[in-house]
Amino acid sequence: KEKTFEIEIKGMKEFQKAKQEYMESQIGNIKEEFESRYRRKEQEKRITHSTVVNQSRLLKMLSRNKAMLKVLNQVQLSLIKKIKSDERFYKDLIKKLILQGMITLMEHRVNIKCLKRDVSLVASVADDACHEFQKLVKDQLGIEDYKIEAYVDTCLLYTSDAADDLLCVDLGGRRIIKKKK
Repeated sequence: KEKTFEIEIKGMKEFQKAKQEYMESQIGNIKEEFESRYRRKEQEKRITHSTVVNQSRLLKMLSRNKAMLKVLNQVQLSLIKKIKSDERFYKDLIKKLILQGMITLMEHRVNIKCLKRDVSLVASVADDACHEFQKLVKDQLGIEDYKIEAYVDTCLLYTSDAADDLLCVDLGGRRIIKKKK
C-alpha cells in the first residue's frame, strides 16, 4: 500500500508539474498573442494619425497655394495696369530688373532676354543699369574697375503671347506657359 501511495503521490506531482508547464506555456502564448494584437493596433493607430496629419498638411498647402496664386494674379493685373498707364514706371522697372539680375549673376558679360516689343526700351536702359551696377560695386565692394557689358539677346526673344498670358510663370529661369484655349 505504501508503494502504491508513493507512486500515486509521484504521479500527482508529475501531473501537477506537467499541468503547471502546460498552463505557463499557454499563458505565455496568450500574452504573446495579446501583445502582438496590441502592437498591431498601436501601429494602425499611428498610421491613421500620420495619414490624418498629412492630409491636414496637404489641405493647408493647397489653400496656401490658392491664396498665393490669387495674390499673384492680383499683383500681375495691377502691374499690367500700372505699366500700361505709366511708361516711365515701366522703364524704371526694366532698369531695376536688369540691375537685380546683374547683382545676382556678378558676371562681366550679361545677355538680356526680353519681349520683341521691348528690345529698344531694354537697350536704352541697359547702359544706365551697367553704370549703376558699377557704382554699386565700387561703393559696396570697393572694386574700382569692374567692367560689365550688357547685351540684348535678339536670338531668343519671348513672345508677347507668353508674357501677356496670366497663366505663364517663370520658375528659376524656366518658363512654363499654358496656352489660352
